[in-house]
Amino acid sequence: MAAIRLSANVDTPRHTHYPGCPLMEIKVNYLDNLRLEAKFDDFTVISDQPIRYKGDGSAPWPV
Repeated sequence: MAAIRLSANVDTPRHTHYPGCPLMEIKVNYLDNLRLEAKFDDFTVISDQPIRYKGDGSAPWPV
C-alpha cells in the first residue's frame, strides 16, 4: 500500500490565501485496485472507481 501526504497551502505562507485559517492535512492511501482512503482528523473516506472504469464499485467514486 502506497501512501502520500497532501496539505493545503504547501508552498504558500499561511497568510497569503486564507488569513486566520489553519492548514488542513489529508492523508491519502492507495488501496488495492483503484480504491483510495483519505483520512482527516477522526474521519476516513473510502472511494473507488465504478466497474466500467476498471474499479470494483465498492464505494462512491471521487467525482
